[in-house]
Amino acid sequence: MNYLVVAAHPDDETLGAGATIRKLTENGHRVAVCIMAASAGARANLSDTLQADEEAALALLGVSRVYRADFPNIKMNTTPHLELVQFIEKAIADFSAEAIITHHPSDTNNDHAMTSQAAQAAADEYLAQIRTANADTERRCAEMVAQAQARCDAADEEIRQKWAAFEQDVQRYLQAHDELKNFLGR
Repeated sequence: MNYLVVAAHPDDETLGAGATIRKLTENGHRVAVCIMAASAGARANLSDTLQADEEAALALLGVSRVYRADFPNIKMNTTPHLELVQFIEKAIADFSAEAIITHHPSDTNNDHAMTSQAAQAAADEYLAQIRTANADTERRCAEMVAQAQARCDAADEEIRQKWAAFEQDVQRYLQAHDELKNFLGR
C-alpha cells in the first residue's frame, strides 16, 4: 500500500509518526512524506544541516519520496486554503496514495491544524475523483460485458442454427440410407 504522511514542518513526520512510518516500510509498504513549510524559517537557532538531517532521518525510516512546499512557516493561515489543498492533491496523485496520515485537526499549532484541514480536503477531493473514475470504469465494464454477452448470445444462436441444420442433414442421410436399404432389399 502507498501511504502519504502530510506534515506541516520538517521533523513533524518523524516526531509524530516515525515509528509508524518505519513499521510500514519494514512491512513492505511504500511511504512518502509531504512537508508544507519545508524551510521552517521562523524557528530560532535553525540548524544549517536541517535538510541533510531530515533526509538522513527519512532514509532511516525508509521513506521513498518527499514532497516539499515552502508555505509560510507559522503563518500557514495566511495562505489561501485552496493552494494548500492543491499541493497535497498533487502529492496524493503523483504517489498514488491509498492512505494519508497527518496532524490531528484540533492540534493547537496553527500550521498543524491548517495542514490537517488541507489534507482532509485533498483526500476528500481525491476520493471523489476515484469514486467517479470507479463509477466510469464500472459503467464501461458493464457495457463491455453486455457487448461480450451479446456476441456470445449471437454465437450461441449461430451454433444452435448450425446444429439444427446438422441434425436435419443427419435425418435426411438416415432417411436416404433407409430408403436405399429398402430399395436394395436389405
